[in-house]
Amino acid sequence: MTHQRSDIEQLTSLAHGELDEEAAAALRARIDGEPTLRQSYKSILYAVRFLAAEPESEASASAVSAAKKLLRESRPGLIDRLSDGLRQIVAALDFDSRLTPAVAGIRGAGGTAQVAFSCEGADLDLEISPSGEDTWLVEGQIDADEGGDWTVTIVDAGGSSPDLSLDANDGAFRTKLPAGSYELLLRRGELEIKVSPVQIP
Repeated sequence: MTHQRSDIEQLTSLAHGELDEEAAAALRARIDGEPTLRQSYKSILYAVRFLAAEPESEASASAVSAAKKLLRESRPGLIDRLSDGLRQIVAALDFDSRLTPAVAGIRGAGGTAQVAFSCEGADLDLEISPSGEDTWLVEGQIDADEGGDWTVTIVDAGGSSPDLSLDANDGAFRTKLPAGSYELLLRRGELEIKVSPVQIP
């Protein structure tokens, strides 16, 4: 069963003790009767308890992966195809450690944020960390069904900076960017994946 976004939010509120008595009782009754909802609640509760106990700790890769999976399941219909000639796919945001209530506070040391996008056949994981002098280090990894090298074009949505083009050998790239809103275009052969908006920081 795929849960609606409201389910994830309600489970998170329950884990934080934010629901009133009547709403909490109703949701607990649903959890008891729905195994997949019960499993989702266990995952969220684990993350909340971990963060409460270790507020300065960096989340494990498995915790981040579980959170991303939960959010992906709560968002059906991720793919928006715009193809005709060049095959272009729009990637959807799956996970942002700065915004996600279920895992609020999951960041690396020094304010590092983890952001993930996905579309059919490919995922993009970004790590955004401060690098001094009003810039941010952006490290990306494209994980695709088929191997190969990519070209990444970074477009400043504000139009104040020229487009930046990077080679992403084996899907990996890194660059420094000032704060702002960006669009990333990931290209390999006739495939183009549009990732937008990417907010820095």
